Amino acid sequence: MSHSEKIELWKSEAEAISDPKPIGLPLDVLVGESVEVAKFLRKYWEAGKRRPGLSSAGPKLSPEVGDEILSVRDAVQDAQTEYLLIIEDKVPTKDLMAQGNKQLGEITGVLEWHLDDGVNDDADTRLLQLKEAHADDTSSADSLAQALHDYATMAKPIAGELDGLGNFNAATIDEAFELADRLGEVQLGGTPRSEAATDAIFLRNQLANLLKGRMRLVRSAARFVFRDHPEIVREVTSAYERKRRAAARRESDVPPPNTASI
Repeated sequence: MSHSEKIELWKSEAEAISDPKPIGLPLDVLVGESVEVAKFLRKYWEAGKRRPGLSSAGPKLSPEVGDEILSVRDAVQDAQTEYLLIIEDKVPTKDLMAQGNKQLGEITGVLEWHLDDGVNDDADTRLLQLKEAHADDTSSADSLAQALHDYATMAKPIAGELDGLGNFNAATIDEAFELADRLGEVQLGGTPRSEAATDAIFLRNQLANLLKGRMRLVRSAARFVFRDHPEIVREVTSAYERKRRAAARRESDVPPPNTASI
């Protein structure tokens, strides 16, 4: 399989990352936030009437970084597609996988919308934990089955509240449990990840690290340049990371159980 032009454009630089680290957030979140970071760079490159511009950060940052971020983002998406195509060749039934991914998207979408009420609570914490658990890959039958089961388990107790939101049908939750069982059975007769698939996911992770590095550069420059303008810095920080930190703070504030009577 020949790589896309975007992958080839960044492949050499990506391959210099010999030990790509976990990106720490779902791939779709990384890709989505990269667009916002590129927009931020363009918006604040020049100084305004009452604020400096990112152009004052010096030679470490150039306006071309925004275009580079979007280009690497495309490479990441293409690499993910190539990986999926390799994996799909190994799956006994593509229809089941397509159906499972559709159901997973519907359940995660309605949960995120329902829980996005401006209040960080235990439900938000559980949702973030699920996102982290299934961030790397739901492309194999077993990983997709686990994700379906986990998200359906979270959605089941509030099925009545979710039913009808954005035309979501609560019956999808029970269907997800059934499909998770079927996908689990499929995996029993499946084949292990091939060498080609392993290489493909490694390259995707290298490109994702490259993308995150470019984004980190812009965010670091923003914290420096706009140190007196926290409201501007907030525009480029990760909403996902803010929620995760808030959830961690809530957990740390929970007092330990009283064991005096045990």
